Amino acid sequence: MRRCLYFILVFVCTSAIAQTGIINGRVLDAETLEPLPFANIFINHTSIGVAANDKGVFKLINVPAGEVEIVFSFVGYQSYQSKVSIRDNQTLEIIARLLPDKKLLDNIQVQGTRDKKWDSQLKKFSRIFLGETRNSLSCKILNPWVLDFKEGVAGVNNILYAEASSPIMVENLAMGYRITYFLKRFNSSGDSYVIQGNVRFEDMITNDLELLKRWETNRQDAYRGSSRHLFDAILHHRIKEEGFQVYYEKRVVTNTIVRAPVFTKELGINVFELKPEEIIIKPSLRVVGSRIELKKRLEIHYINKVAHINTYKDVNCPVSWIEFRDGTITVNNDGIPQDPEGMITSGEMEKARVSGLLPYNYKPFETPVKIQLEDTIKSSGWQALQEKVFMITDKPYYYPGEMIWFDAMIRYSNPLKRDTLSKVLHVELISPEKKVVQSTSYAITHSNVSGNLLIKGNLPSGNYYLRCYTQWMRNYGDDSFFSKPLPVLNLSEKVVSAQDAPTAFTGIKAEVSSEKQSYKPREKIDLEIALENKEGSSLISNLTVRVVDEKQVAHIHSSVIGDAVFAKESEIDHMKYAYPIESGIGFRGQINNGKENSKVTIVQGNNQDFATVETDADGKFWVNGFQFNDSSEFFLQAKTKKGKLSGTVSITHEDVFSMDHLAPPLVLNLEKNVSDQRAIVGYTLPDDSKMLEEVSVEATRLQATDFSKRFGQPDFNVNRKDIENETDGTLLNLLQRKVPGMRVVSYLANGNIRNMIVLRSVRNAREPLLMINDTPFFSEDGIYVTIMQFDVSTIDRIEIKLNATSGNGIRGQGGVIAIYTKTEDSKYVGTFNKKYFQSSMMKGYSEPLPFKAPDYGNQQEDHSQPDYRSTLYWNPNVITNEVGEVKFSFYAADPITKYRVIVEGMTIEGKPVYGETTIEIRNDH
Repeated sequence: MRRCLYFILVFVCTSAIAQTGIINGRVLDAETLEPLPFANIFINHTSIGVAANDKGVFKLINVPAGEVEIVFSFVGYQSYQSKVSIRDNQTLEIIARLLPDKKLLDNIQVQGTRDKKWDSQLKKFSRIFLGETRNSLSCKILNPWVLDFKEGVAGVNNILYAEASSPIMVENLAMGYRITYFLKRFNSSGDSYVIQGNVRFEDMITNDLELLKRWETNRQDAYRGSSRHLFDAILHHRIKEEGFQVYYEKRVVTNTIVRAPVFTKELGINVFELKPEEIIIKPSLRVVGSRIELKKRLEIHYINKVAHINTYKDVNCPVSWIEFRDGTITVNNDGIPQDPEGMITSGEMEKARVSGLLPYNYKPFETPVKIQLEDTIKSSGWQALQEKVFMITDKPYYYPGEMIWFDAMIRYSNPLKRDTLSKVLHVELISPEKKVVQSTSYAITHSNVSGNLLIKGNLPSGNYYLRCYTQWMRNYGDDSFFSKPLPVLNLSEKVVSAQDAPTAFTGIKAEVSSEKQSYKPREKIDLEIALENKEGSSLISNLTVRVVDEKQVAHIHSSVIGDAVFAKESEIDHMKYAYPIESGIGFRGQINNGKENSKVTIVQGNNQDFATVETDADGKFWVNGFQFNDSSEFFLQAKTKKGKLSGTVSITHEDVFSMDHLAPPLVLNLEKNVSDQRAIVGYTLPDDSKMLEEVSVEATRLQATDFSKRFGQPDFNVNRKDIENETDGTLLNLLQRKVPGMRVVSYLANGNIRNMIVLRSVRNAREPLLMINDTPFFSEDGIYVTIMQFDVSTIDRIEIKLNATSGNGIRGQGGVIAIYTKTEDSKYVGTFNKKYFQSSMMKGYSEPLPFKAPDYGNQQEDHSQPDYRSTLYWNPNVITNEVGEVKFSFYAADPITKYRVIVEGMTIEGKPVYGETTIEIRNDH
């Protein structure tokens, strides 16, 4: 007797999938009438399902019109099933009352480990439950601890029984489904088995097109040659066209018939070809579909596939057998059996089992696999992803030893994209010989960078340049960079005039007013800015204000901020994606003497941050997203796919790129001074500044840190009551119900499918930082496996932060999941031993220094030194109110002179703002 598989999985749908209705309702305790929060509601054997809210209320949309079977489940309660009929555009109201399962509640326990006998039983169960096809190798039971097994004897056969205290969670990486299986009955003997249960499907999410194609190919492959495919072919009279050869067996009284290993010898003796007219098809009186009547046991050959093991020597295609218990089977218009318990299958069709299940709402060759591509370059276009920079400096030229104060404003062709674009700005000082003499990086915050560069005292004079750009801008060509001429003069030189011309300005004008026309040396100067409002729109603006001494700094008509000019899509359609978007400090590397497609583990300092990256076929890799100032030590290690050390890692420098698109030099008319130009910088670190301590790394546990101090208040909290009410025993499903938008994204890595948890956008997805008892969790393979296998019964509470800032490192950029256990347990905490890592120092962000100026109103300060400042005031973060007004003040220096006040910036709507005025410093009043 061949092994048989019975499924009690009843579901009915119509062929017109577009015709749908809505089912609303509540799930209650049948005895107390209290709501059952987060209960599961789904249409059996489909991907149509929902979880109730905390009040037990649910809304199930896109329910196919016709008769459907709706399933309600909640841990500790008996599941409830109900068949309902729904018409197109109809809304049904259902109140489901679930009875407590007293027996189940008394026996529920979650165990992390079992004995060897249980392990052996689990292996046997998994083989039978998942199936024996290629797909089953890519299927995994995620929560095996919910299973309990018993063994018995029936005649000469040993029987394995299985029960599940919670739904069985299955991950089918071959077809891209996450399956929740509500097991009702399982038993297996030597030659047969029975699996009964309800099934809910969820599409796995990916933005990997290759993986998408693989899933769709495997789904179609699972459909081809299945019983559903066969019945659909019968209904539409396309048996041969769809690749089926259908025969029937000779009816015998006993089961002692001897079959020959050669099919041609069996044909006409024990096996006969089934003629189409022998199949009786009648309309079903019960459902939208048909009743197929066949009293014979069928043998089906599916000739469009090749069998792995041949049933006959002369037939190399899959062979299956089907028999209807009552001689009939009712199917819907898609060929889906409505009473599969009345059908016995064996051979190729029964090997797939759970690993070969498809949702009843899956449409072969019509419905593409779901893909979450929220913001792709294809949909947005390159034009919508452009960045431009405009930089302001406190002065148009400098002397050796002076500080350059600058402010860079990042403009976007589509401001809505700013949060997904660059977070790092590179600033360079370029010599007259077109060589980079200083290079630094700054973190972009709120589309802005404020910083400073100290001109070395021994720097030769000449026409220098200041250039700034993001790595992403390099995709659009070097002419997309911002550069400005920056002459560095000899101390004996003085600017008389410049060969320049005023730049036309068409933006919003800023009026700068003062209470007096002139001030005394060291007197406090109060100024007010008012923006001109012709359109009546909001004038909240971020302005940069600078005040310079005109006797020391000649007035030069440098370029002023204007409307950014972005390239048209037609001008950039030749682009290639060569330079990625930087979300933090990054670097490139190369594996030397190693194997291709290795994995590189990168640990920053004393485990402040870490990342793992895959190398390409040439052993090259690129990583970014680290957040640190000054410098930090990094530890790097390369391993093969099998976990063996793979060669050494070297850091590669960025390629040198063109200097052809620098701004024209600024031509100045100079004269010699009798004495050197006064250039008193005297810049020292603020008193409260601290130098970075030396970095040291020990092979110890990761250091703990308080969640709220590091990340701020959590966005979501999961308390102990939520955990105790968990309906399927898995941490992942609990988190997905509590955190809207949390998803598992699948992707291909060196041909293998991997999963990544994301809390927010799938595009540019980053896995969140996992904290366990305030200690960062370290794993080369990410946090998915740990989350799936975490013992829920040990958890006290969970805190989730969606928008941890980029300053919290690579992991923090994807958010934070902080798990607090009932007792501190270090088994989840990762460590690393620096003995097996290479080390390298990396340069981080430059931290901008505060602009210092004397406060002559403060009698506690020492005011005995002469004050010859050339830049009196510098503030790159002056914020106006809604009507465009703001006040600021500073103290005058000692010289009798004239100050030029320049205001420049943008409104929150991106409109340019500019204005200037002069103030006299006199000693005659």
